[in-house]
Amino acid sequence: MKKYDVAVIGSGPGGYAAATAASQLEAKTVIIERDEIGGVCLNWGCIPTKALIASAKIYNFLQRANEFGIQAKVSPPNISKIYARKNSIVSNLRNGMNAQLKRLNIDFIKGEAFLKTENIIEIKEGNDKFEIDAGKIIIATGSYPRGLKELPFNGRNILDSKSILDLTKLPRSLLIVGGGAIGCEFANIFNFLNVEVTIVELENQLLPLEDKELGRRLASIFKKRGIDVLTGEGIVESYEKNESVKVKTNKDKVIEIDKVLVAVGRVRNIDGLGLDELRIKLKDDNLLLINKYLETTVQDIYAVGDVLSSPQLAHVAAHEGMIAAYNSTRENKHVMDYNVVPNCIFTVPEIATVGFSKDEALQEKIDADQSKYLYSALGKPHCDGTSEGFVKIVYETRSKEILGAQIMGEGASDLISEISLAIKKKLTLDDVASTIHPHPTFSEVIQEAALVAIRE
Repeated sequence: MKKYDVAVIGSGPGGYAAATAASQLEAKTVIIERDEIGGVCLNWGCIPTKALIASAKIYNFLQRANEFGIQAKVSPPNISKIYARKNSIVSNLRNGMNAQLKRLNIDFIKGEAFLKTENIIEIKEGNDKFEIDAGKIIIATGSYPRGLKELPFNGRNILDSKSILDLTKLPRSLLIVGGGAIGCEFANIFNFLNVEVTIVELENQLLPLEDKELGRRLASIFKKRGIDVLTGEGIVESYEKNESVKVKTNKDKVIEIDKVLVAVGRVRNIDGLGLDELRIKLKDDNLLLINKYLETTVQDIYAVGDVLSSPQLAHVAAHEGMIAAYNSTRENKHVMDYNVVPNCIFTVPEIATVGFSKDEALQEKIDADQSKYLYSALGKPHCDGTSEGFVKIVYETRSKEILGAQIMGEGASDLISEISLAIKKKLTLDDVASTIHPHPTFSEVIQEAALVAIRE
């Protein structure tokens, strides 16, 4: 039986980060993965969807070429070539990850893992079974799309966020059930590619977990682009009709559509791991119970990523992976800080948030206020044709310490890092306002928002 210092189950952002960090800490390490290296993020999530939005944005800009004084004849989007580019990017990154594992002497086993004991993992590889001995184990098995009984996945015309990445042609129309980050990103992609898009969200706003103004503004932008936005509605019934689907909402609205994407969240992927047999305790909704060191209720078994109650974000999982690697190879010393977690939504315009909104701060009995500045007041957004958007900075009223921010606009996913650092280092509005920001750039919107509050 082969022995390892650390065995990682799952190779998504959390598992891959854990394995590489453990190896760099001189632990003999193995990854067990039942599917493709990189997990959902690389193969069916973050990377392929960003490749699609890049293609969709270029197509949209070409259609706007006259605004920039350019005459361009634009052919219809070629979904085969768009998807081929997406697949090529994923393949290249996957190859890079495999090469990194080899450089770090990390073993990679493609198979199903089952925890027989606290240290013994049984692996099913095809028709074969074998066991390995691991001093420490890190569970990083991720999640899978949540289904709806009213719209059962069939891989043909009722799709999840994975199967929609395998289309061979663009549908004429698409219904997206779920107005969270995943649903809104796909709505943006397919709308830009000339698909008739309807998005249904049970809550009263798009992006129900975010600041209300972000949800309202995004809905307004979507509607201007021809997306039918139905909030406060849910699906109560559906049936297939030839090559299409008919659905009925809780407001008795009947919609006939070519394809349906169900994007109503994700389910923790822990079935079949042997957690019950080892008496690894769970919280509600099948979340693994851990201590502050990311260790489960069974000593020397750690967990990271979507199987926890932390935000289901790739960068959170990766950071947890590094923390778990240190604690499993050295000693339980490092803890996760979830106070500064940026969240990015790659619609057009992009949306990014971190820390408190004003309402959240007030709910926590913090004497807080906010300042706001519009993209349209800057030069660079107008030059680039991307003047839609704003930044709101939330701060403690007396000290002016920065508590959070909400950004809607071009480059929001990059700009939010300045606010994340400001929160972590307890910087004030004066610190940001007195720092020279280059001109003309998008980053000026943050400095200007800080100046607004100081001058008031």
